[in-house]
Amino acid sequence: MRRFGERLAERVHEAQVDVFVMGPHVPPRKADSELSSSARLRKFLIQRLQSEGYAVPPDLKAVIALTEKHLGKGVDLATVEHTFAEEVDLLIFIPDSNGSAAEAGYFAGLTRLRKTHLGTKAVVLLSATSKSNPGYVALGPARQLRAAGARVHYVNYSHRNVIWKIVENEVADARSLKVVRPTLGLRL
Repeated sequence: MRRFGERLAERVHEAQVDVFVMGPHVPPRKADSELSSSARLRKFLIQRLQSEGYAVPPDLKAVIALTEKHLGKGVDLATVEHTFAEEVDLLIFIPDSNGSAAEAGYFAGLTRLRKTHLGTKAVVLLSATSKSNPGYVALGPARQLRAAGARVHYVNYSHRNVIWKIVENEVADARSLKVVRPTLGLRL
């Protein structure tokens, strides 16, 4: 039995986890001081995940170029992001800009209309202020994603270490599920 446990632990440890971090646009040449706290958080998470060896889709222009290469010119960004979302193990939403709120709404709509599994592999990082003063994103897309299985956390976007602990736990869960899913014949 101990050998089984060791082999299982080894498989979990070796499982590659792919993460898609959606949130405010991070212009490549802007200094951190010029970015919003949520954009700085997104940049931090992408860099940290990459430095820890996780696969993270590249910036928007690279994503579009890669997708157009395989799906043809004129493919829309919603299709591109949906394609990436289907392929990754963990989705992280930081819905703190117009575009990222639209992304959260789009994926919330997909979970409701198509009954996809995307909600079960999503984590939503909402601004702590939206807990006491909820707006559309908290009451609409985040609530719908939670109903579809997403984990919703209210955080201070400047508290990177606290948020990193949340993300580490989510990645560990995604890694474990990646090992267990094929064994159980599940598609999550």
